[in-house]
Amino acid sequence: MLIARTVAATTLSLGLVLAMGACSSSSSDTDPQPSSPTDTTSASDDETPEDETPDDEATEDETDLTDGATTTVKSSCEEFNTIMADLRLVDPAESDGYGDIADRAVAAQLSAPDETRFLFAPLYLIALDAGSGNDTEESMDILKDAVFAAAGDCTAQDVMLTM
Repeated sequence: MLIARTVAATTLSLGLVLAMGACSSSSSDTDPQPSSPTDTTSASDDETPEDETPDDEATEDETDLTDGATTTVKSSCEEFNTIMADLRLVDPAESDGYGDIADRAVAAQLSAPDETRFLFAPLYLIALDAGSGNDTEESMDILKDAVFAAAGDCTAQDVMLTM
């Protein structure tokens, strides 16, 4: 079972690295306005009409989404708390319950913004360990570190992470 756990952890880590690399390369490859040596635009061309909002003044909900994320930081933190609460309610004799938790953790990780994406891999590992009857202490230590790392971002969104 240790091999399966190691393979699962490696796969999740590789997925995170690939996702983070894709996010950082896509944002750095774009150049919104290439400069031209013969640029003849006047200062009045750079002004934004009053009825349009410049990109840097986006609403709070829009700024919570990062590249590749389909949920906000706040909803991701809330989803973590929900999955964690459901994990505590799983009957230890019922391994299917742990499988459901693992599936939800993976789905949440895929849709989470960068600030909270790493919260869900330890939940997945805990569900795997508990579902197979293994000790979850090491995975819980990893989860504690992840919760500590994400606490600032979640608290800024008025969500306190629970364990």
